[in-house]
Amino acid sequence: MNSHTINMGCRYCKILEKENFGDLLLETRHWIVFLAPNQSLVGTCVVALNRHLEGLSGLEMEEWEDFAPLVKRMEHALKCAFHATMFNWGCLMNASYLKDPPEPHLHWHLIPRYNHEVKVNGVIFEDVYFGHMKPQPPKNISLKTRKMISEKIKENL
Repeated sequence: MNSHTINMGCRYCKILEKENFGDLLLETRHWIVFLAPNQSLVGTCVVALNRHLEGLSGLEMEEWEDFAPLVKRMEHALKCAFHATMFNWGCLMNASYLKDPPEPHLHWHLIPRYNHEVKVNGVIFEDVYFGHMKPQPPKNISLKTRKMISEKIKENL
């Protein structure tokens, strides 16, 4: 990541610069993909723009062009790794505006959905609200299980 794209006043940019937000899975020219901290739906990821930007309307054409194949790669990897049934993509910036001053940084939530249970390292992941827009309860998993999820995704990228 080029340092001129970082806004050091942005908490998210600081996290991206240190690459410590969850588990780094993939970087493209314009995007960086992390395994999200909450794995209530196994394989949930955060896909962040690798420069500071506050909203979708500011994306450059080359960033959109880089995003399209990234969507295909990530969905393919999650289908192969965990047999995801379908995917929800959301650009949800709400929490950024709970702070004063707000700290928005453009990112997407990639949420695989499952019509079946998935088992990783003996842990059963169930999409209890499959087909509904209801948040899943948080799921605590071990670091070993998180690493296994990350490795399985990376194997299929």
